[in-house]
Amino acid sequence: MLKTVQAASGGGGGNGTVTQVSTGTGLTGGPITTTGTVSLANTTVTAGSYGNSTTVATFTVNSQGQLTAASNATIANITLGNAALSVGGTTTTVGNLTLQNANITSVAATFPNSYLSNSTTTLGNATLTLGNTTTSVGNVNISGSRVDPRANAQSNVASITPNIAVYDQYAVSGQAQALTINAPTGTPVDGNKLILRLLDNGVSQTVSWNATYTVIGTTLPTTTTAGKMVYIGCIYNSANTRWDVVAVTTQA
Repeated sequence: MLKTVQAASGGGGGNGTVTQVSTGTGLTGGPITTTGTVSLANTTVTAGSYGNSTTVATFTVNSQGQLTAASNATIANITLGNAALSVGGTTTTVGNLTLQNANITSVAATFPNSYLSNSTTTLGNATLTLGNTTTSVGNVNISGSRVDPRANAQSNVASITPNIAVYDQYAVSGQAQALTINAPTGTPVDGNKLILRLLDNGVSQTVSWNATYTVIGTTLPTTTTAGKMVYIGCIYNSANTRWDVVAVTTQA
């Protein structure tokens, strides 16, 4: 508030008794003995807006109710039990967080591999590696649970190229033409299993094999047996980078 004050000089023209106006804390312009203006003194606070989505405004107020300091402070980590929740940035991270009797119904976020890279989660005595193209789990004991095979079924095709990264069993039925079995793809690892099941349309068909299929104590079929299923069992041999054919059996 600005106010103009006229002080009495003691002459015959005035009827007041004020001879001087002094200014207290936070005011300027005094002392006034005749005329003058009392003003609010400027503080060191910079005019502007404070606080946003990543910071919180902090203020210092003197006994006259004036702001003597104002600044923005980054929103600090929030501790939940022994977990540190970092908020206020472009990413939010949580470490060492244990949830008991909690029901997480949804997560409205997408986590790219770069956010999860080189991170691991422990499930019992199993380590789950996150953030890679392939998620690996080691030392997992599954008891009382069924693990369904990854099976692919096709009918009357000229060739198949097994992709071990997607399927480990391929079935071809109703085959009415020559069939070529190509080398599997999918970056196999030592010990990967591959099962092939072939069935023609009642007429024997020619079967050709890529050189990667190496027989071990058996013989690869070069033709189907009319109207009979044939199974071929293979195991990947990383030492020789080949698929060892260890079993061939035909329906009786």
